[in-house]
Amino acid sequence: MKIETHCPLFPGFYNTIFEPNEENEIYSHNQDNGTDLCYDDFEWDYDDYRERIASTFVECFERNFQDIMLADITYQNISSPAYYNFSNDSINIEVDLDFDKFMKLVNENKEEIRQYILEHYTSRDGFMSFHSNNVEDWCNPEYVLENKEHRVGALMEALAQLFIDMDDIFYWTDTECYITYKLKNETK
Repeated sequence: MKIETHCPLFPGFYNTIFEPNEENEIYSHNQDNGTDLCYDDFEWDYDDYRERIASTFVECFERNFQDIMLADITYQNISSPAYYNFSNDSINIEVDLDFDKFMKLVNENKEEIRQYILEHYTSRDGFMSFHSNNVEDWCNPEYVLENKEHRVGALMEALAQLFIDMDDIFYWTDTECYITYKLKNETK
């Protein structure tokens, strides 16, 4: 079954390890070229940076998720909030998996998933959940299919937190954490 959802475990760009770090690029450029340039001397290609990080993250996640169950995961695009007050960027993916096997795996790990569901779907001051916080609901295929775009991604994340070493994904994605740029005086 093909389902469009969000890529589990991705923390976003804003205020995370994946936030662009122009200072590192400027320092490296100045060290390599014996210059004393500053931020304003560069044109930064943030779109390229975000695309490389997102697609690499999805590739690394897919490779690691294969240890849990077979699934083809395809990068689609990045979604960014208008304001970063309550959410961060997310990566949209299409996942092709055997839904029955997926739900069997969810049910086999129900007790471990319970805590994830409670933490992420219990209403509290400043947050009103539109999903049940009862793991029994989340183990019911009909409930999951009612909002498969969100719920499959959430369950994939709950499983990933149990079985995947996030450091591996972050390490390999970090290899793309450089921002491409042009010197402003070279683009004129």
